[in-house]
Amino acid sequence: GGGMLPRPITSLGSKQIEGITVTGTSAPDYSALGLILAGIRRPFPGSITIDSWFAADLKVVLSMEGRDKYSNSRSLRLVNIVQAEPSVTLFAIPPGYTVIDHRTH
Repeated sequence: GGGMLPRPITSLGSKQIEGITVTGTSAPDYSALGLILAGIRRPFPGSITIDSWFAADLKVVLSMEGRDKYSNSRSLRLVNIVQAEPSVTLFAIPPGYTVIDHRTH
């Protein structure tokens, strides 16, 4: 007991999510995230399958779906993705802010 269970991974090919090319894989999962996504409290072989869609350009998983053998499922998906530089106003010093340096040189 306690050993790693084999994880056969199946390729799901490529597709677009939110205008971004992603590559999909499907695999059984026995991790805590897999349990949460599939809504299962205790893992058993073949109990959970996770489909993941990875955006290589962004280095992030955009979509995951966990399902159990009874067709129960949970999903997670990033939406409204903006691939642009953030506004410089997000990093601007607020008006009226003063820096006071009490260190001696």
